[in-house]
Amino acid sequence: MLSLVKELMAFLAATVEQRGLAVTGTVVEGRTTRRLIVELCRGSEISLEAEFGFHIQRSGELVVTWTTRFRWPKAEEMLRDLRPPSPYGPDVPEIRKAQTQLYPIASLCGVNDHKSDHVRFYPPEPDAVRRHVASVVNTLLQKVVPDFHPYCDVDVFSKAAMKPMAESRLEMAETAVAASLVAAGKRREFESWREACRNGFVGGGRLRLAVDYRERYMLAVESRLPD
Repeated sequence: MLSLVKELMAFLAATVEQRGLAVTGTVVEGRTTRRLIVELCRGSEISLEAEFGFHIQRSGELVVTWTTRFRWPKAEEMLRDLRPPSPYGPDVPEIRKAQTQLYPIASLCGVNDHKSDHVRFYPPEPDAVRRHVASVVNTLLQKVVPDFHPYCDVDVFSKAAMKPMAESRLEMAETAVAASLVAAGKRREFESWREACRNGFVGGGRLRLAVDYRERYMLAVESRLPD
């Protein structure tokens, strides 16, 4: 099975490169999972990427996953460097290791749904898997990139990040929104967002954090705003 996954990874890499996309990374997780990261489009600071995953199950199934998310190193580094101690448990090595990582600033709502982005193949027939991943690449190029390429602009992304969850096309933690506004140098918008969070006007349905933890994060992030 692992040899099949390696073959499928090579096929996917060749497919996206033929379509003018760049493979920006691969991830190996033991003998059961391989991931391929593809950059779909980028602006001056923000990029949109897709991550494909091939997961070998004990049952003999092969699960093929994909997800789409935005990367903004400036905002992500701010979140990592200013992160307060975790409120969810002791400071164990696993938590410390996780806190050194950079995480996507946002994922896409309405694109990453479990009906389409987790497909199981049993038994895994190579041609069927190839057709599936080629179809996903086509969907990304024909539907996702045209819709979300504008979000790679800092001003467009910042404005979209502040929308109420019911209207937003981005899935973001409240602190990620704050870091995005600070990274964009938008003091007035940051102060408005922070006040709305404090008053409970925004954040419902988002990735919510403990109030005290969020407040410490907000104060730390605010220190990076230009005078």
